[in-house]
Amino acid sequence: MLPSGDVITKEMDLQSYRDGNLKIHKLIPHVEHLNIIDDTAVISLTMELKGNYSGEDFESKFHYIRFWKTFPTGIKVVGGSGRIVHV
Repeated sequence: MLPSGDVITKEMDLQSYRDGNLKIHKLIPHVEHLNIIDDTAVISLTMELKGNYSGEDFESKFHYIRFWKTFPTGIKVVGGSGRIVHV
């Protein structure tokens, strides 16, 4: 889920970076919680971000939740969401 409320796939998210639509100039994470349960980790954090998306500058705080899982091929994100905390 994007901060705008739109739901996207992992591939759509990654394509934003590949296409050069999203450029990050500043990224400061603040980890709030980290829980590890068996082979899965759940992290919630607030991120201060400054950058440019499709020609539009932005600077905001975002809250993210990510779910990471261990697979034989490595650790991968299996789910998550994000929202704007402060513009």
